[in-house]
Amino acid sequence: MYNQAGNIGQDIDQVLAFIEMVMLIFFYLLTTITIVKLVLKDKFKVNRPFKDFRWVGLLSILIVVFGVAYYLMTLPGVNDMWIKLFIISLLSSLFPVFTLLFSSLIFAFMNNDIFRGVGKLVTIGAMACILSFLVNQSIYVLLPLNFLMVIIITPVVEEVLKYLSVLLFKNKGLLIKGYPSIITTAFAIGAGFSFIENLIYFSVIASPLSLGVGAWVSIILNRTYITATAHGLFVMMTILGFEKKLFSSPRNGLIAAIIFHSIFNYLAVAFQNIYAKEIIVGVASLIVLLKLLEVARSQSSRYTNVYKY
Repeated sequence: MYNQAGNIGQDIDQVLAFIEMVMLIFFYLLTTITIVKLVLKDKFKVNRPFKDFRWVGLLSILIVVFGVAYYLMTLPGVNDMWIKLFIISLLSSLFPVFTLLFSSLIFAFMNNDIFRGVGKLVTIGAMACILSFLVNQSIYVLLPLNFLMVIIITPVVEEVLKYLSVLLFKNKGLLIKGYPSIITTAFAIGAGFSFIENLIYFSVIASPLSLGVGAWVSIILNRTYITATAHGLFVMMTILGFEKKLFSSPRNGLIAAIIFHSIFNYLAVAFQNIYAKEIIVGVASLIVLLKLLEVARSQSSRYTNVYKY
């Protein structure tokens, strides 16, 4: 009876996670299509941050992808199952990237620069995650402090590297004057960052071989869009500092991103049974969506008034 109740509890958690993911897919798709459409009337220009950026970024990502595949292939006892684990992990971690690129592709025939710009920003987000993973792992080897690592060190390392990524583009003429362009830039970098993070998490850290398939599926359903949205929100604070829209300086925006990231990680550790981190991301995302709708409404009013005259 106890085991049956435990299994039912796990099944209910999976159902809740599935419903949550479906709702996040709709939200993420609605938000990304909205922001990309608004960017058409906004200032948005993304130049390459350095020579051969495309090839360096692509090579970095491929090294991680093939490294994960090789790790799964050499695990004892997986036989031919490794390829299925790899494909599930890869596609799940790529969902937010696909959603954002799909939203950009819809309007690419109007402005192909948007699609190209989003691709560059996704790439720099992935590269930032690769560097942060290497730095965090090195620090963890020297200072194996789990709680301190998650709450303080990891947010600082990750947000500083995202800050440097934005700074790299800004020094090459990144133009993101309006809120739609700011949010698009943040979501693109966040999607690229979460792609690498989730790929490693789904395949190496949270393996179904150690957790069981049910728990693994719940983690995939829960993290797929939550982490992409959260990282997008963190980057958005940094960019708002660069543009002096909400914070008075890039440094203040970075500090706010680190604090919000630390709170997010703390909630994930301390209140995981009540979905605390999902709630805070949901509330913050709703605020962003309301801001987008406000911008869209003001643009519509402007065009309507022009039409009347």
